[in-house]
Amino acid sequence: MGRVTLKKSKRAGAKREPCEELRTFALSFPDAYEEFPWGHCAIKVNKKIFVTLGGEDGALSMSRPGATMRTRSNNTPRWIPAFLIPLGAVSAVALVSIAAAPKAPREIIAFEEAELFFEQNATDGDLGLHFKVDGEDSSRLGLVGPNNRVLVDVKVKGNLGQVIGLTELFSESAEPSFDDLPADEFMALFEPGEYRFFGRTLGGDTAEGVATLTHDMPGEAVLIAPLEDEEVDPTEDLELMWELVDDPAPPESVIECYEVVVEKDMDDERLRVFSIFMLPTDTSVRVPAEFFEAGKDYKVEILAQETSGNRTAIEVPFTTE
Repeated sequence: MGRVTLKKSKRAGAKREPCEELRTFALSFPDAYEEFPWGHCAIKVNKKIFVTLGGEDGALSMSRPGATMRTRSNNTPRWIPAFLIPLGAVSAVALVSIAAAPKAPREIIAFEEAELFFEQNATDGDLGLHFKVDGEDSSRLGLVGPNNRVLVDVKVKGNLGQVIGLTELFSESAEPSFDDLPADEFMALFEPGEYRFFGRTLGGDTAEGVATLTHDMPGEAVLIAPLEDEEVDPTEDLELMWELVDDPAPPESVIECYEVVVEKDMDDERLRVFSIFMLPTDTSVRVPAEFFEAGKDYKVEILAQETSGNRTAIEVPFTTE
């Protein structure tokens, strides 16, 4: 297997461009798909690798085998990646084809949603990483970091993976307390930058989406009413009031919205939840009396969300008479 190592360009913003250009070009070929067998991106045809991509120590590394690739349709060689050719200041690379492919190149399908963000609970003193991806029926969904290392790789098996597929995947990390892992050390485990979601649809197409992770965290909201452990009248509407949260790092990171959640104690036999998103200029919302029951424990949660999606929550308990 031949190997070519290209030093990164000094041009600003060009660090990942060659790798992405090659990956996009390689995936456009018929029957091409990607996997991550060693943590690096490997483009395959009929379960055989024809190019691998990786970036370490400021260099872009590309490898290729020297054998003819065969598609899964028949045993006739259809095309071969003969050379990896650096063009100019490694702004592009090319694969040389030896035969016309009877299939049109596949398009890369964009996920409908691709989200990655930190959520901090200021009341409990913990922090977690959350992600969500949503798109077409898929047999595989995953997430790759800025260094091309795989963080998540979910392969769906059996009838679920072959006939039905997954359309949405949401998950969150464990949330260690700040006593065990301070917030800055937790975030340092996940460098800021572009994270790429990848997928393989039931039809064999490649799906992808990009989410930008930042370390800009909102401050915590201050609830004015109700007060902690206050007893309120369940026959009257309850007005929740809070103070505005300062923008974390304007103009790049500003408060985009507040999510306000009121819920009855989880141990109650009938869970009830009131949830609403508010504008960044709002400081109050009214909860109707019909939501409440007498003699119950409740809590109100206010989450401040900034531009990249990072959120900080507070929780305040109260009761009804």
